[in-house]
Amino acid sequence: MAKRKNLFRMKIETDNAAFDYGNGPGEVSRLLKEVQGLVLDGGTGGDLHDINGNFVGTWSLTFPKEK
Repeated sequence: MAKRKNLFRMKIETDNAAFDYGNGPGEVSRLLKEVQGLVLDGGTGGDLHDINGNFVGTWSLTFPKEK
């Protein structure tokens, strides 16, 4: 049986106003910091929303249980 891998995924769609006019790097950074806090609180995934409240992506974190 193949060993399951630890995996972190994050997908952000950057085609809306929150990422326009040079705000893209700051908005991505804000989302990364938000996910960091969620991971530290035990989160394993969820939806991402931009500063305006619009859905922009998802994230997930998997640590397979050891036998």
